[in-house]
Amino acid sequence: MAASALTPGGDYLLNAACQHFNRHFQNPELKFTEKFAANIDWRPSLHFRTPSHSIVAAQIGEAVFPEILRRRRGSLMRSALPLTVFCVCPLEEYQNNPEEAEDLRDNGFGLITISANGGCQLQYDAVPLQHIIQLEEVELEFDGLPKKLRQRLADSYRAYSGDPLAGVRDVTEVFEEIINKAAATARRKGWITATQEAQGLANVLQTMENRPPMNQKRQTIAAARGFTHKYRNFNHHPPAEARARARRFRECRHAFLEGLKQIRDFREDMAEVGLKFRY
Repeated sequence: MAASALTPGGDYLLNAACQHFNRHFQNPELKFTEKFAANIDWRPSLHFRTPSHSIVAAQIGEAVFPEILRRRRGSLMRSALPLTVFCVCPLEEYQNNPEEAEDLRDNGFGLITISANGGCQLQYDAVPLQHIIQLEEVELEFDGLPKKLRQRLADSYRAYSGDPLAGVRDVTEVFEEIINKAAATARRKGWITATQEAQGLANVLQTMENRPPMNQKRQTIAAARGFTHKYRNFNHHPPAEARARARRFRECRHAFLEGLKQIRDFREDMAEVGLKFRY
């Protein structure tokens, strides 16, 4: 193992961290105090690449939220690389600094604590930094939505926070449920037929797009058709080429927020032409 720049007596943190990553990532090729990107001025305590070509990095030391990560967060988030970052610190420091630990988590960094006897515990998992969506951003899109729908979309946000690809899929499924409810209401009003309602999501939207009075909101319906077509299977069949996978990961943040916006716009525009439905 490469020599570390830890404080005296701190090698137990590095050893425990290595054991953790070797166990959970099946013995990746660990690199120590090396840069992983020329345009990011940071040499993490260790880092490695996963088979999906994302980078996992860890800053190991006494602090719960190291100052180097506060300073480098902006450049890390602007990186085109799929990147997750963990901090590793003594368990006692975590227990004595709960607010700092929450700040770390809110900034998208994971936290691993090491007890005095070398026991390792994952306190917070890390989210790829390019995917982070603050709760305040989500709440802006919740404004005006009914309680049940807000609660369902909060589930989507929690899914996104743990797995952005799964979160995008989930918010798309919610959108599809809303479209199906709109179609059922349109059928009861006599605006579309039962046969048209049963023709599948894309065809239903195309029918709605061309039938009055829904055709007054043709642009909104067309946007819904494009969004659901693009993202309903977003996390299935990942591209084999590394750059294509990286592009898909980078798209998650935009896709999730766009899904929330389109759900709100679709409900509001359908209500304006008399198509109101409950979720």
